[in-house]
Amino acid sequence: MKQKVFACFLRLVVLISLLSISPTLRAQLAAYDWPVFLLSQNLNSPNDVAHFLWKNFIFETDQHQFGQEEHWQTAEEFLINRKGDCEDFALLASELLRMKGIPSFLLNIYGDGTGHTVCVFKQNGKYRAFNGSQMTSEAAHLKQLITEINPFWKKAFIVAPLAATKHSIILQQIERDEKPHSF
Repeated sequence: MKQKVFACFLRLVVLISLLSISPTLRAQLAAYDWPVFLLSQNLNSPNDVAHFLWKNFIFETDQHQFGQEEHWQTAEEFLINRKGDCEDFALLASELLRMKGIPSFLLNIYGDGTGHTVCVFKQNGKYRAFNGSQMTSEAAHLKQLITEINPFWKKAFIVAPLAATKHSIILQQIERDEKPHSF
């Protein structure tokens, strides 16, 4: 643990010294969420991210935690609170992946009166998702992944968070090809 703390401290010292040299680098680094950035340096793979989420965070509804039906926490807020609902897990996972250079997106899935948000990324050409603190198995197609997460889904939306409103904006809608079978 002392080695990890020292390594983070050393990185920070190097970054601060670089800031005095390069105004371009200073502008790029100003956009980083520093606690999330430093954390991302110690998580080397999507599996490391999933393990970190599973070990350090608990599920709690927005209604119970914030007294409102929907509240999208920033990654930094979630790190501080250590509790949240599905979109909070998805947002932090997405930020950590982004800082490792792994493209990802948020996906809202709706069906049978439920809504759920996951972070989706590709690994070895296959879709995977952070479903809370768990990772899904691989799926060749996005609709296959959605069905694995919710067999009764009707619609799904690729979304982007809107920090100012603590909600999201729809980027793309995904329709189910056939109706889900009920049991």
